[in-house]
Amino acid sequence: PAAHIKLKPRIGHSMHYSKECKSLYIFAGQRNKDFLSDLFVYDIVKQEVVQFCKSAPAKGGQNARYTQRSALDETKGEICILSGLSRKKDDTIDAPDNGVRVFDVKRGEWTKICTNENTESQFWKKKKDQEPCPRYAHQLVYDPLKQVHYIFGGNPGDTKNTRLNDLWAFELIRPTPDQILRKARLQLKILQLQDFVSTGNLEKALECLKSQIEPLIDFSEDSEKQTLYDCSFDLCQPPSSQHVISKNRLSTFNKLVQFFPPFFHPPEPKTTDFVIE
Repeated sequence: PAAHIKLKPRIGHSMHYSKECKSLYIFAGQRNKDFLSDLFVYDIVKQEVVQFCKSAPAKGGQNARYTQRSALDETKGEICILSGLSRKKDDTIDAPDNGVRVFDVKRGEWTKICTNENTESQFWKKKKDQEPCPRYAHQLVYDPLKQVHYIFGGNPGDTKNTRLNDLWAFELIRPTPDQILRKARLQLKILQLQDFVSTGNLEKALECLKSQIEPLIDFSEDSEKQTLYDCSFDLCQPPSSQHVISKNRLSTFNKLVQFFPPFFHPPEPKTTDFVIE
């Protein structure tokens, strides 16, 4: 981290006080027309500012934004950051999105937990009982004893200037190594079944489903039961083109890479964003 940095004024940022470190953690915000994505630590004892991160997206963190909400878990040494207003490239419209990322204070690393960039109102009407819609200026409170985050209210960013009054609770549950290995093996076996179907080898596809995929399914999870049904449906599909086979393999790769640290991930921005006209 770079020390002796001047901290510029800003609004709409997140700030937390650590009793253990006797420091303030300051993340993102807005300065004039600029959205920020930096992370600073102000040592109250030394009266010194340290820049932990100049650009969070470059390290796998949140894009530049403000009015996001965050919570500090001193026991784990983590800051959980939830959505907020962001501005897309070459766009003057600020819009909220749904995303959760965690910053490990001790290791200085970002972890992407989940994201949903869908902005269609009809989509969120269907999902209203499953996950909170994108919002900003909401409240986020963390209970360190139960290790539960609570989200309340906010603004969804629609043209009606709606105010939300819903209350959500969520936990960050880390899978065990055995659970990760099982899920990774399941994705590879599903790809193998898709390859068999694509080449018209239905006998091997059926055997793969019965002897290799079904034993890996966790029937206590509805999503995995649906995966088994989807695989059964795939057996009824005609042989596919090479384009479909390549698309299936890319999809499997994108799912598997989520089990690895951020520095193994391909860049998130579109390659067209790097083109200089």
